[in-house]
Amino acid sequence: LTIKPNLIVPVGDVALKAILPSAPSGITSTRGFMFNSPWGKVLPIIHPSFVAHGNPEFWAITVFDLSRVREEANTRPIEYIKPNFVISPTVNQIGCLVSHLINTKSKFSFDIETIGREESINLVCIGIAYSHTEAMCIPLLKRGGYPYWDSSVEEEHVWQFISDLLSSDCKKITQNGFTFDIPVLLDLGLKVEPPVTDTLVKHHVVATELPHSLEFLTSIYAPKIQHYKTVVRTAGGMLWADDKILREYNLWDGLATYIADEE
Repeated sequence: LTIKPNLIVPVGDVALKAILPSAPSGITSTRGFMFNSPWGKVLPIIHPSFVAHGNPEFWAITVFDLSRVREEANTRPIEYIKPNFVISPTVNQIGCLVSHLINTKSKFSFDIETIGREESINLVCIGIAYSHTEAMCIPLLKRGGYPYWDSSVEEEHVWQFISDLLSSDCKKITQNGFTFDIPVLLDLGLKVEPPVTDTLVKHHVVATELPHSLEFLTSIYAPKIQHYKTVVRTAGGMLWADDKILREYNLWDGLATYIADEE
């Protein structure tokens, strides 16, 4: 007997692991995300007993997830976003994108990846997302902390392009940028001029009682993005993860932020 349901709904982390042993651990992180399995698509939810035993803040989240269950049960395939990512750009490609965004006054989201702490922090890359599917990662360092650009002249041009974009009058969107990304960029000598909006702050205002992490916002406002938040950690961390994995992670953050702001 072959069973091919439109949707499988694991209730809790144990049920999810029984179906997908390789799924990330922690049902509060995986709930609301769509996964593929040999038997069909999977949408995990939090176990009702967890909500009933001292975690009432997850009541509204579970109700929302159940409404998605009803919607997703009508179709079989998963409709993930198919992104157009540029992860190894040339100086010319960066310049063309920056000129286009500034000249058209297009809004964009930005997200940075760093290594080191406080006074020794280094910028690995900055991701720029400018639609629901399009984004470019601007690398400064490669795996292991080695320079990405072949010459100091190229790198100077890239830093100037980044500065021009962040100081433009385009609308800039960030997640947790007011407390992390922007202070880091300011310490590196870059000005981030308004208008700037932070999806974490906006979500605090509209839904104070709910989580505000980008992972949570993605599960609610960008459900067509597959779960990606653990890939860099399992690949060796910010310093040793493969360049492709890290840069795509950076751009998924940017896309999720861009979409969440619109929703």
